[in-house]
Amino acid sequence: MRKTFWINIYNAYYLIISKESTDNTSIYNLKRIKIARSQLSLNDIEHGILRKFKMGFGYLTNPFCFTQYFFRKNNH
Repeated sequence: MRKTFWINIYNAYYLIISKESTDNTSIYNLKRIKIARSQLSLNDIEHGILRKFKMGFGYLTNPFCFTQYFFRKNNH
């Protein structure tokens, strides 16, 4: 995964969620970001994917796994 993709997703959803919410302390834990069948929060992206601190793709399912399997299977 490209880090710039996840940084852009994080920044865009931060702007969207922070405008919709009046409580800025809880916006980081809301699982409102849907990426390829996975519901993620800002904390999941920041600490799990970008920093790989408390969880990595061993904890989160790879959101592009189905797509990779589908294309690999149909191209052979």
